[in-house]
Amino acid sequence: MSNKNGKKDRKSSDITNTQEIDINDYYYTPNKSNGTKTTNKKKSNKKKAKNRHPIKNFFKKLFSLIVAVFLIYSVFVILLINKVDRISLDDRISDSMVMLNDIKVKNVLLIGTDGRSESDSGRSDSMMLLSINGIDRKLTITSFMRDMYVSIPNYGYGKLNSAYSYGGASLLLDTIESNFAIEIDDCIIIDFQSFMSIVDAVGGIDVTISDSELTEINNVLMSEGNKIAGDDKMDGLLTDSGDVHLNGKQALTYSRIRYVGDADFDRTQRQRNVIYAIVDRLKTPNVFRVGNFANTMASEISTNMNPISMYGLSLQAPFMLGYEITQQRIPADDTWYYDDIDGQSVIIVDYSANTKFLSETIY
Repeated sequence: MSNKNGKKDRKSSDITNTQEIDINDYYYTPNKSNGTKTTNKKKSNKKKAKNRHPIKNFFKKLFSLIVAVFLIYSVFVILLINKVDRISLDDRISDSMVMLNDIKVKNVLLIGTDGRSESDSGRSDSMMLLSINGIDRKLTITSFMRDMYVSIPNYGYGKLNSAYSYGGASLLLDTIESNFAIEIDDCIIIDFQSFMSIVDAVGGIDVTISDSELTEINNVLMSEGNKIAGDDKMDGLLTDSGDVHLNGKQALTYSRIRYVGDADFDRTQRQRNVIYAIVDRLKTPNVFRVGNFANTMASEISTNMNPISMYGLSLQAPFMLGYEITQQRIPADDTWYYDDIDGQSVIIVDYSANTKFLSETIY
């Protein structure tokens, strides 16, 4: 049918066909890769496909979080390492003797000196070897009794603790190595003030004491403990035996008493008890306590460890809290006897038997 101008009318079916065309098929967006155009429908499909991988996105975010935490931790540790007082052991004696060692075990000698102040180096009041076995997840704490009669390189024979007063940490390490044939990798030195600060940094320690230990702790506190801490003579005296909580100066006094029980043998046991109690306090999930402990350690100790070794040890430290802890002493049972030499009571040691004991228990 034509209108007056001779044009045909459009059929309704033609109009319908025109209305069924999807406008999205004619809406284009640029494609950056090849200069062509891509439909909006395809772009929408890509977004949907991307959202179909929530697990992949989760692990990406988790990885980013782990990296961020690791970087923050590393910065914190490096700042602490810069606080540490580093000492040199370049004057150590070179010895060709074969010594006990194993790549999986790191031996660090913890030297507690009886120095009362920063200017007083003192003698080695306590010597404990911390043997860290990361493969077998084992930490062995070995006390070396200070009254052992040993050969001190270039000084003849004398008590073990005199080696430190003669030649510092270098000579003490050389003396232990040459007498017991065990290789020592590094050392850490703390004095009385450092000891008290470290115990206080973890909020004190929990130990069990007897009535006789209670009396002796109070006696030593009154005679010198409070003086070292700069407190009143009667400050901090204990009132009860049994399970007690000790602050820094009380723990120092506890670890130093000698005239209770089996003299110096029980004394070294108390010192190991203190180390164990500190570790036990750090096992409690308390970020502020751990941070305070780490900061105090960095500020109070002296060591020959290089920064890389300290950083590596810091990475291992959190896992060490879950290690099996074994305590022991040198000399081992049935490998020693008392003697009197030049008016001094000393411990005569069977060196080969004790070297064998160290080999069997540490390695």
